[in-house]
Amino acid sequence: MSQEDREFLRKAEEGIHHREDLQYEMPLPFREENIQLPDNCPQAVQRLAGLKKRLQANDKYHADYVNFMADTIDKGHARKVDSGKLVTQKGKVWYLPHHGIYHPKKPSSICLVFDCSARYQGESLNDHLLQGSDLTSKLTGMLTRFRQEKVAFMADVEKMFYRVKVKEEDQDFLRFLWWPNGDLAVEPEEYCMTVHLFGGGSSLGCSNFALKCTAGDSEAEFGVKAAETLKNFYVDDILKSVPTKEDAIELVHNVKKMCAKGGFNLTKFVSNS
Repeated sequence: MSQEDREFLRKAEEGIHHREDLQYEMPLPFREENIQLPDNCPQAVQRLAGLKKRLQANDKYHADYVNFMADTIDKGHARKVDSGKLVTQKGKVWYLPHHGIYHPKKPSSICLVFDCSARYQGESLNDHLLQGSDLTSKLTGMLTRFRQEKVAFMADVEKMFYRVKVKEEDQDFLRFLWWPNGDLAVEPEEYCMTVHLFGGGSSLGCSNFALKCTAGDSEAEFGVKAAETLKNFYVDDILKSVPTKEDAIELVHNVKKMCAKGGFNLTKFVSNS
């Protein structure tokens, strides 16, 4: 591993915390100990003005966007910044521009993308985040093992990145602007994400690390086979084959329960049996 990989693992191991709600919480793994970022609020305001025009021009886009944002806030993946905490130490806040995209195969399904690579005065949030070593299982090995046995099944983790919380003191680096209740007639207010983001340079590493911690912490309860299966995900997908239906049923139950212990929801099961 590189020195940066080692530093990522050190920060992850020292900073990870298993919460009472079963989700894991991890800090943003910054390259610097005392990070200082420019005030990019003007960029966020400018990008929000462009988003407002698009929302006003497309009723469906507006409705879908508002529903997705409301769901994100209702589930605790984002929160409004308390009025008393709007002013923070200089250099300790970053604003994320955002926009919505539709899945090419699901035209009715919108997803919000927070632009962690947006540059302001030559800097972006991703520039300052350690990615960590590639903990993802290699696809060739996954597919080879997948074909070994007779009974196969697949599943994936629902919104994997959103299942890993960000430490509260780091959430100010994940601020964004939004209109309360999606009402474009009022002034936008400040919110922040509370989870690791799709598009964040460190999010894949943090999510994979939390998933492997889930396997290690629950191996005694659910068995070595379930733990090994959990450690061999391909990003958020499980591909597994076993000799019999009975083996598959037992393994599915144990892996699903093991995932739940770490706050992950394993869903969308498919099998050849």
